[in-house]
Amino acid sequence: MSFISIKFLLFLLVIVFLYYLTPKKYQWVTLLAASYCFYLFGGITPLIFFISSSSTASLLARWL
Repeated sequence: MSFISIKFLLFLLVIVFLYYLTPKKYQWVTLLAASYCFYLFGGITPLIFFISSSSTASLLARWL
């Protein structure tokens, strides 16, 4: 998905709307799900890389 497309603008508007509807404690979940959806538009390979890198970073941060 290109950053200069109507599809991205609609995606961004929906995400901003959902972000502010979500309770403050769970807004990070909304952003994480939006990131996964955005990378899914690029194909399955970038999504797998993003999921593995975010999972690894989260696990290492908890370990530290």
